[in-house]
Amino acid sequence: MKAFIYSGIIAIGLSFGGYFSAKQISSAKQLIEVKGLSEKIVKSDLCTITIDVEHTGETIEDTQKQLQKSVDIILDDLKKINLNRKDVLIASRTYDRNTEEYNDGKKINVRKFEMTKSLKISTNNIDAPKAIEDMLSGWLSKNILVRCDYEYKLSDFNKLKKEMMKEAAQNARDCAQSFVGALGEELGELVYLNQGVISMSASDESEASNSWYGQTRSAEKKLRLVIRAGFKKKAVIGK
Repeated sequence: MKAFIYSGIIAIGLSFGGYFSAKQISSAKQLIEVKGLSEKIVKSDLCTITIDVEHTGETIEDTQKQLQKSVDIILDDLKKINLNRKDVLIASRTYDRNTEEYNDGKKINVRKFEMTKSLKISTNNIDAPKAIEDMLSGWLSKNILVRCDYEYKLSDFNKLKKEMMKEAAQNARDCAQSFVGALGEELGELVYLNQGVISMSASDESEASNSWYGQTRSAEKKLRLVIRAGFKKKAVIGK
């Protein structure tokens, strides 16, 4: 889904240098300053997902065995939503720690090992986070403890930026042309063009003010680019 919205805002700045005779071009220094706008609503085409799987045990061997069992269950479930092993990068971490437990009201220190495996997934299936969320209760019922995080991205962001820059520049020129045309004059050369910064927000208006949500959690994003441009009016002899 794509939508294009254009608008322009005009400000006039006059700068004069020295003196002009009656036949000189009195409008040569007049500057038309405008803003050009480009907006798009685009759907993300890339999603990165991280699933952290944790297990704690009294020996490294037991902890590792239980952790791998949990990971195998998760990988099998991921296949059901077309996420295969080749799509998953797995990293491991092991912690050796003392934990405090109580026996007959007495606090004792117990040595335990905590192991975590992080499953990092990159996929074009943007529905995957919702499908994984639906699996969480099933994993919990099997004593599999996980933490999930995900982020939606635009793989062609640089291409979109170029397109929006071109559209905003044309919007600025059209706006300036409309203004000078209303005055019965003609638009002259471009004096300057300041590239703006693309802002990204959720397309859902209820989440639009949350920039973090728009940049990461929203699959559908609203991109907005505002640029500033300055044009001269064409000199008119005798005015």
